[in-house]
Amino acid sequence: MDAQEPDDDPVDAEVRALERRLGLPEGFWERLAEEDDWSCVVKLNALIEAACTHALVARLRCPEIAGQLAHLELAGSKCGKTAFLSALGCITKQQTTFIRKLAELRNDLVHNVANAAFEFHTYLQALEGGKRREFVKALGYVFGDPVVHITTGKETQLAEFFTKHSKFVVLVGARDVLACLHLEYAIADSRAMVEELKAQKKVLQAMEVKGMPDLAELLASLQKYGEANEKSASETRI
Repeated sequence: MDAQEPDDDPVDAEVRALERRLGLPEGFWERLAEEDDWSCVVKLNALIEAACTHALVARLRCPEIAGQLAHLELAGSKCGKTAFLSALGCITKQQTTFIRKLAELRNDLVHNVANAAFEFHTYLQALEGGKRREFVKALGYVFGDPVVHITTGKETQLAEFFTKHSKFVVLVGARDVLACLHLEYAIADSRAMVEELKAQKKVLQAMEVKGMPDLAELLASLQKYGEANEKSASETRI
């Protein structure tokens, strides 16, 4: 995990670290808020798909198949990237639904050039009631319903809040997903360290190094530290 800047929000720090890891221009993530709705959805989907690929590579610790993983369908319910990430416990059920709903929207937008003028509020108005509620719930999962203003305590129904601040709501959800996916690198590093220490411990035991109790004790301590790190990273993601 990249070093966190002073006074930096830990979630934002994870997203920016992921941005750098993916080789994106600095500020790519922040500039999504300035894009029109169509461009924001398309670019955000591409960013999440790349992050999903990298998270799978990190979890499986197998960079040799990165190219093959990149060609997996993103939202496939049985063999897509979200299906594997969900099965591995990398993303929650709500995050899986968020990614899939965003991918569905992206596919609708890019397959018809007339959708280049897409705007969230117009799109929402055209949706039938049940589908609108499903759409809002999926993409606004980070927010409660009603949404409570942090400063004033004022409550606003999620559907109304989403209609007025659609892009903001979607980007907050995406921020949560991206930060969670980037944590896979920290978890993978911790697991690798634990496995290495376990291997070293076995070597010492095989050699019956009874004359070096300090070294054996140090390895045991480092193993516990690595396991604690892995647990901490997993709990942070949840």
